[in-house]
Amino acid sequence: MVHFNKITATYFPNIGIDDFSLRINKGEMVFLVGPSGAGKSTVLKCLYGDVNIQKGVLSLEGSDITKLSIKQIQKLRRKIGIVFQDYRLINERTVFDNISLPLRIEKKSSSQIKLRTNEALYEIGIEHLAKRFPNELSSGEQQRVSICRALVKKPVMILADEPTGNLDPEASIEIVKIFERLSELGITIVMSTHNHSLIQNTKHTIVNLHLGTRVLS
Repeated sequence: MVHFNKITATYFPNIGIDDFSLRINKGEMVFLVGPSGAGKSTVLKCLYGDVNIQKGVLSLEGSDITKLSIKQIQKLRRKIGIVFQDYRLINERTVFDNISLPLRIEKKSSSQIKLRTNEALYEIGIEHLAKRFPNELSSGEQQRVSICRALVKKPVMILADEPTGNLDPEASIEIVKIFERLSELGITIVMSTHNHSLIQNTKHTIVNLHLGTRVLS
C-alpha cells in the first residue's frame, strides 16, 4: 500500500529524513519511534503531501506522491485521517459538530453527515458525548473525538502524530487499543511516539529513527 523508496525530505537545515525506505501493507499498524528531531513527523508529512521531497519515490496505493499536482494532493488527503497530539478541536462546537466538520467541508448531504458521524461515534464508543463541548471532556475523551473526526472520512489510512503525548498512561493505552481495532478493520495506522514503554510488548511494526535515518534494531 505504501512504499518509501530512498526518500530524502527536509524543510529546515538538517531536519527531516534522509535515504529513508519503508513498506507498509494495508491494515498494518506501524509505530515510528525516536526522540524529538528524529524525523517522525517528517515521515507523516510526506504521506500527507505536506513537505517537499527532494529525492526518492513515495507511492501510496500505486500513485507516486512526488509527482502529484496540488489538486491531486488535495484529493489524496481526503483518503487520509490525521490525529494530532493537541486534539485541535473547536471549543465553541459540540463533539458532533467537531467530528462532522470534514464532511461539511466536502459538502456532503445532511443525511450522509448524520449517518457517518453517528457511525464514527459508535465505533469509538463515545456516542454519549455527542452533545457536549470539548472543554467539558477529559484529555482522553478529547483525543477520542479527534480519532472520530479522522475516522468519519472513511480513510484508507490514519496518521497519528504523538497522539498520547498529553495523556496519562491509562488513557494512552486505551488510545493505542482503539488504533489497533481500526487496524483490524483494514485501516492502515502510522503512529509516531517517543514513549517506548507504551509499545514495548507490541506485536506491530516498530520503525526506529535517529537524525532522519532509520536505525535497524
